[in-house]
Amino acid sequence: MKKLLKVLGIDTDNDYCCISCKKPMSTEIKRCPHCEAWNDCCSIDPRLLGKEVGELFSENPDDPIVIVVHGYGSTRKGTKSATLSKKLPKKGFSVFAVDLNGRGDSEGNFEDITITQYIDDVKSAITKISEYSDNLILSGGSLGGIVALQTAIVEKRLKALVLLCPVSCFPWSDKGKFSKQGLKEWKEKGYLYKDSKKHGKLKVNYSFYEDGVKYNNYSVYEKIKIPTLILHGDIDESVSVEYSKKLTKHIKDSKLIILEGADHSFSNPGEFDKITNEIVKFLK
Repeated sequence: MKKLLKVLGIDTDNDYCCISCKKPMSTEIKRCPHCEAWNDCCSIDPRLLGKEVGELFSENPDDPIVIVVHGYGSTRKGTKSATLSKKLPKKGFSVFAVDLNGRGDSEGNFEDITITQYIDDVKSAITKISEYSDNLILSGGSLGGIVALQTAIVEKRLKALVLLCPVSCFPWSDKGKFSKQGLKEWKEKGYLYKDSKKHGKLKVNYSFYEDGVKYNNYSVYEKIKIPTLILHGDIDESVSVEYSKKLTKHIKDSKLIILEGADHSFSNPGEFDKITNEIVKFLK
C-alpha cells in the first residue's frame, strides 16, 4: 500500500493530496491550507486503470484495501461508495472506489455497458492494486453485487467479499419484465430508454440484456470459497431480500445480515454506521 502511494507521488511521511483541491498537504493537519477543505482521509484520483478511474481513500498505508464497486447508473461518488470511502478508512480499512466503464469520470458510453465488461473492469482494478498489496477485499452494491460475485468466482487474490443489497441474478431476465414483442422490438431497434428515479432516462443497448441473461445460475456461486458478508434491507424496493436469502444458501462461508426497516439506499439515520460496524467486525 505504501508503495502504491509512493508511485502515485504521495509521500506518506510528509504529505498527501487534499480531497477537494488535490494539492499536497501535510498529514499532520486535517484542514487544507490551500482551499480550507476538511480532510478526513487521503484521497487521490490516480487514473490507475487507464480507461477506468479509481479513487483511493486511506489513513494508514498498511491497511487492507477494500475495492468498492458501484451499482447500475451510479458512480464511485454514489451514496454507498462514497459513504464507505469516508467511514472505512477511519476503522482501519483503505478504500479503492472504482468508476466502471461509461460511468463517472471513466471513459466509454453508458449505453454500451455489459456485466461482462464490468467484470473485466474489476479484474483490471484487482490486477493493478495487487501489485502493491496482497490484502484485498472486494465489495459490491446493487448491480455491483453481481459484478463482485462473478469476479469472486474466478479471482484467487481476494481475502473476503462484502455485498450490500446485491443483485445476484440478472434483474431483467424475469419473464414479466418484457413481453416477447417488447424484446423483439428492443433487439430490432438496438436500444431502449429506461426511466430511473435517481438518474433520469438511461439509454440501454440490447447487448446489455443479451449479455446479462448469462448470469442467472446460482449454483456457480458455490465456487466462492472466501468469507462473504451480505447486508440487505427487509423493505428493499429495488432488489428483494429474498434474492440474498437464496444466495447465502449457495456460498458455504457466508453470513447474511437482514436490516429491519432498511430500504435499497439504507436511507434511515444511523444505518450506514451499523453497516460499517458490521463490515469491520466481519473483516477483523
